[in-house]
Amino acid sequence: MNVTPQPDDSAQSVPSLRIHVFGGLRIFIDNQRISDLPTRKVEALLTYLAVNPYPHEREVLAQLLWDDLSAERTAGNLRLTLNQLRKALNPFIEVTRHTIGLHPQATYWLDLHYCAKIYANPASSTEDLASAIEHYQGDFLNGFYLRDAEGFGTWQLQQAEYWRQQTFGALRRLIERYSLVSNYNEAIRWLQRLVTLDACDEVAQRQLMVLLMRTGQRHTALRQYRVLEQVLEREYGLQPEPASAALQRQILATPAQRPQRLIRATPLLYGRQNELERLTHWLAAEQHQLLTIMGAGGSGKTQLALTFGWKVVNDYLGAASNGVFYCSLVSPDQQPQLLEAEPVLLALIQTLSLAPPRNSDFVEHIIRQIQTQELLIIIDNGELLATSARLALSSLLQQLPQLRLIIGSRERMRLQNEYVLELAGLAYPEIDVDAEYSPLLAEQFQHFAALDLFMNCLQRQGKSANLADYAPAERQAIGQICQMVHGLPLAIELIAPWMTIRSGNEIVQALRQDMQLFHSDVVDIPTRHRSIQAAFDYSWQLLDQHEQACLARLAVFPSSFDAQAAAAIAAVDLPVLANFHAKSLLMLEVQHQQTRYGLHPLLHQFAQSKLQQTMPDQHNLYQHHASYFGQLSQQQEPLIHGNASQQALFVLEQELDNLRAGWLWAVQTQQIQILGAYCIALHDFFAIRNRELEGKQLFEPAAELITTIAEQLLHNQPIGLIIVRIVSCYAEFQYILGELAHAEQLLQQCIELLEQLQLQNANELLFIYKQLGVITQRRGEYTRALDLLQRCLAQAEAINDQIKMSDTWLSIGAVRLAQGNWHAAEEAFLTCSAHYQAQKHGWGLCHSQRFLGVVALAQAKYDQAEHYFEASLDLAYQLKTPLGEALIRDQMGMLALRREEYQQSAGYLHKAFAIFQELGVEAMIGRAALHIAQLELAQRQFQHVQPWLARAIAIAQQRQEIPLLLECYATVLQLWQEVCTGQPSHWLELWQRILQHPACSAETKHLLNRLQPQQHSVNHNSHVKAELAGIEADVALCLSQIEQSQKLAV
Repeated sequence: MNVTPQPDDSAQSVPSLRIHVFGGLRIFIDNQRISDLPTRKVEALLTYLAVNPYPHEREVLAQLLWDDLSAERTAGNLRLTLNQLRKALNPFIEVTRHTIGLHPQATYWLDLHYCAKIYANPASSTEDLASAIEHYQGDFLNGFYLRDAEGFGTWQLQQAEYWRQQTFGALRRLIERYSLVSNYNEAIRWLQRLVTLDACDEVAQRQLMVLLMRTGQRHTALRQYRVLEQVLEREYGLQPEPASAALQRQILATPAQRPQRLIRATPLLYGRQNELERLTHWLAAEQHQLLTIMGAGGSGKTQLALTFGWKVVNDYLGAASNGVFYCSLVSPDQQPQLLEAEPVLLALIQTLSLAPPRNSDFVEHIIRQIQTQELLIIIDNGELLATSARLALSSLLQQLPQLRLIIGSRERMRLQNEYVLELAGLAYPEIDVDAEYSPLLAEQFQHFAALDLFMNCLQRQGKSANLADYAPAERQAIGQICQMVHGLPLAIELIAPWMTIRSGNEIVQALRQDMQLFHSDVVDIPTRHRSIQAAFDYSWQLLDQHEQACLARLAVFPSSFDAQAAAAIAAVDLPVLANFHAKSLLMLEVQHQQTRYGLHPLLHQFAQSKLQQTMPDQHNLYQHHASYFGQLSQQQEPLIHGNASQQALFVLEQELDNLRAGWLWAVQTQQIQILGAYCIALHDFFAIRNRELEGKQLFEPAAELITTIAEQLLHNQPIGLIIVRIVSCYAEFQYILGELAHAEQLLQQCIELLEQLQLQNANELLFIYKQLGVITQRRGEYTRALDLLQRCLAQAEAINDQIKMSDTWLSIGAVRLAQGNWHAAEEAFLTCSAHYQAQKHGWGLCHSQRFLGVVALAQAKYDQAEHYFEASLDLAYQLKTPLGEALIRDQMGMLALRREEYQQSAGYLHKAFAIFQELGVEAMIGRAALHIAQLELAQRQFQHVQPWLARAIAIAQQRQEIPLLLECYATVLQLWQEVCTGQPSHWLELWQRILQHPACSAETKHLLNRLQPQQHSVNHNSHVKAELAGIEADVALCLSQIEQSQKLAV
């Protein structure tokens, strides 16, 4: 033997063993062919052990390999054979006193096991299946014969037949997979392999002939039939089955090249690869006969169908050997009208060039002439087919199993076994209209089919097709246009050419106002496709009066809606909605097992124009809409802070466009009571979702309205309470966004209004006092803040409002934290955390856990702080609150800074800063900027400190965030100490002024104490001025000296 045996206890030196049993026995060790095993019995024993990898009784193996010998002789023969096998392959053989087998730790490869694993797995990939079949090189142990071993011979024959049938089955699976995707070349290759293994398999032979015929290889298909005839005559003296003979006659009648009567399709079809693949799969399945490409006018139904038709012709796809034909039911300028069976069938007869019918039974006439033909017919404008015409087509399909119909239509055919391919707009970018253009945005623009089509349209107008050649504002506008039309190809085709004479922004503004402005003067396209208005008018004319009125009323919804709202507000019931969706007039989306409907933005604009024409007085309709969604808001109000909070927030998020529209209509019509129904739920939604900027913008017009009419309503207590709620909610958005002075002024006005209404004990005061407490805390007026919050807490306890009690404890804890009273702060946060936990109030629990982490951080309990922060961050993720996430990341960054884990700190702080910027929360932007400055300072990156510090100071000064401002000034002192020499008198005086300022937080005091000024130089006179003006002058002097320091250059 060529390979030296290795000791079986050396795992590192065990050689690799590879055995092939299909098509003959071949053994390899370390890629070297082993051909010198002593006897066939040794080879047989190895093969049996490899195929059956478990221990075998010696007696069983002896009986398998030797016939009619005594037990003593067979045992001796087995010992000899086994010794020879162990000498050659010792590492792979395990022998005991009673059993023989392959070593359980030995690794070897056997083609039979490889094939078995893949054959047995229905989910095996096409590539794996093909690989396994390739390894089947012939029958099991083909050509291998063992004398005097009837048992082994019987086992060998059984294995050969079993694996032959298994491979036949795998081959059929593989052929079916390739056929289903119309990969006929591969299907033919494997069919040829199958008939090579079994030339008398007439089913496989017929399948091969059909595919050869479909791919234009007519002569090869006929030659294959002659081969089948010869094999059957030679082997059995038989003729082919009648089905095979009928197939031969069909092939003889089939043209060598696929006939076609198709019109030109667009040379470039953007973004429809998935749809083409679905059409290919549909055509490859023999049971499929009818497919409707359903979409709105201008969605590209005809172009998709024609492109696929040409692909079927050129690539020989599917069962269409006798041709692919296109049948349009209307001329380009014809007005839409329903077509009965007779004109439709006559159009088919003309399209297929059939003989004229001699009687009125057109269906039977068509069946007689094409009953043996494989045809694919594309029918356009299927929405014009009347019921009789649809039933006629159904009769054709039932009696002509080889006929395939693809119908482009704005509605379903509503026939049995109809497959529907819904065609939406092309993929387009989701763009924030307020976001600035960025290189990242430019890169993302490269992957949207709507933009590709837009650029192609521009190229046809002589402009550049490269998006990068356009100015950033134009790129932004192009993306925005595609988004506004939802990627509708017709709209893009009509709008893009206007960029030759107007800017992108002008087109965006025009599109928002009137879609009728965009039309085409190209004369060789159908009239219905020369403008967006014409496309929708075409669909409108196909509706009856009731349907037209219903569609117009649906324009009251600014975006999506559910069936319940449609019925209650617009008097449109579910069957009408289903009918509109079937006619491509409504988009349908299922979210969280709820079905929602919506009009395409351009169709919505069209429907609004029709609403104005058909319903001049729309007040009642919009009143119903505003009232309905006001009631929905009120229903969610008590749920937002309870166990069902996530569901309530989801409902509000889902209906936000409708809520916003109802609110603004109530503002416009001065419906204060309706505003009151919306107020609390909308405020809480924006606050919990950390969308305060949106909340402020929505509440602002209501607050402005109230200031103009408040005097007229002072005698009305219910209305007065609504006014207080609206203004105080608006004030909270103001102070969160940094407008402290204005927010405080509004809240004081609310208190005065409640006094005028003689409602000094109204529950609304709870909310007002709490907001005032938070505002005064942010100004550093800690004593006043505690007084306000204690008043709020007392009133909350009096009415046993657990949530307001918890919210107030949270704010009290924040004040105690700023004062450096760690024990009181921790106690407050633990109290509110327990209440939030009991109430299952996720938002409150998230913030209380974060504050507990801040308390632990202040006391250098870093592991405890990390635990609280991680728990809070998990809740923030669950609640999807970006502000909560940013606040936690900011504190985690400071924790990492304290631990001197600078890289990790930078990651947290910069992420927090980016989220604050995105949310527009100026005060938090300033705090994050300060923390980044402190990080740069800790790393002695002095040149990076000042820009961040300057930004933090500017924001704190502008917003009058006094504690933040004082901490910024303390950081200036720290920077001065690092980059300058000595401590001049103004440095020491500034240090003392900051320290003695009543708004100086515990965190700032901690920072100042670490700076360690020369104690004898500190002035402890209590009359030292603490006014900010004096401090700012000293800070300016420090900053000036820092800039002049040579160390900054380093």
